[in-house]
Amino acid sequence: MAEITEKEFRSLGEKTVSGDLSIGCGESKALSFVTDALKVLQDEHPLIIPHFFSGNGEIVMDRLDKGLLDFAVLMGAENTERYYSLPLPNHDTWGLLMDKDDPMAQKKAITAEDLLDIPLILSSQSLSRDELSGWLGFPMSRLHIAATYTLLFNGSLMVRSGLGYALCFDHIAPSGKDSPFAFRPFAFRPLTSPLSLVWKKHQILSAPAEAFLAKTREAGEK
Repeated sequence: MAEITEKEFRSLGEKTVSGDLSIGCGESKALSFVTDALKVLQDEHPLIIPHFFSGNGEIVMDRLDKGLLDFAVLMGAENTERYYSLPLPNHDTWGLLMDKDDPMAQKKAITAEDLLDIPLILSSQSLSRDELSGWLGFPMSRLHIAATYTLLFNGSLMVRSGLGYALCFDHIAPSGKDSPFAFRPFAFRPLTSPLSLVWKKHQILSAPAEAFLAKTREAGEK
């Protein structure tokens, strides 16, 4: 925190916007909106250096609360009363990651009943929040939870080893024709998670953070 404060004071007298920009987020293809905004920002201010911190929602928000991040990108419904929030235009689609040769890969979409008798690998965050119950139409306690993950790379390794099927967002683990995996979306209700950019209320943003926020707002209005 002392180093961050010192850098911000040093940048006050600079005419060119420069310095570090820290953003916390989980894994999501929808983050391409943020990275596109960062590219436009760096084209104008090449001395701004973005730093991404990856983790689940609890870890990211803890770092934001401690002042170690300028922004956090949240996925899904979150309580943002203590933060300013900017909705982002992209969203994530939930589904099931499996071995490409699995019989369930022949299905176009996965039903809630398909999940009842198979070993499932869930993100630890979705399990702790019990956030899938409303979508499933029955309690998550009826599911066979075989394992949990924090970030999907490790979850995909568990899928490849045959530990189960991973509930996850699309486009994170490779699932094309040359991939060992197949992804199938859920057929029950629209299972999508919105994204939002949040930052602490009553916190003075650094010049790089202000510039990034302006570019993100501008991109969202196009």
